[in-house]
Amino acid sequence: MGHAIDLLRNAPNPAKPKQLESLRAVSCKSADVVRVRDHCVQAYAVHLDALEQIAAGRSSLAADVGGSDSVAANAALAHLAKARQNLDSARKLMRDCANAEADLRRRYGL
Repeated sequence: MGHAIDLLRNAPNPAKPKQLESLRAVSCKSADVVRVRDHCVQAYAVHLDALEQIAAGRSSLAADVGGSDSVAANAALAHLAKARQNLDSARKLMRDCANAEADLRRRYGL
C-alpha cells in the first residue's frame, strides 16, 4: 500500500485519478491498514475534486470571452471558492495520511 500512496503522491496531477483508483484497489488484510488506505483515498479524492473545481472555474471564465457575463464570472468565483476550501481540507487530510502511513511503517518495521 505504501508504494501505491507514493505513486499517487508523486504523480503529476493529470495522472492522479488513475493512481487514486490503484490505491482504492489495494487489498488490505489488517483493519489498521484499511483505515490508513481509506483515509489516504479520502485525502486525495478531496484534492482531485479541488483540481476539478479549478478547471471548472477556468472553463466558466473561458466561456465568458467578452468579459461581460456576470453569471459566468459568479460561477467561476463559486468554483474557485470551493477549490480553495477543498485544497485547505486536502492539505490537512494529506498531512494526516502521511503521518498515519509513517506510523504504520514504524509499527510494522517497514
